Amino acid sequence: QMDETGVDRAVLVQAVGAYTFDNRYAADAARANPARFVSAACVDPLAEGATKTLERWIRDEGMQGVRIF
Repeated sequence: QMDETGVDRAVLVQAVGAYTFDNRYAADAARANPARFVSAACVDPLAEGATKTLERWIRDEGMQGVRIF
């Protein structure tokens, strides 16, 4: 669909719901096609260790953005 509509790149953001703040699907999908996708982590800023959690998503999982609730 992206090709059909002329979209070259996209930001993948994990939906928060059943998986809460587990961003693995978005991170894995972006890593599988880095020429096409980047990913943004969803984090709970009020959770204990939120800063370290965000650092891990960026440093270890290659996420390049953040969505804060």
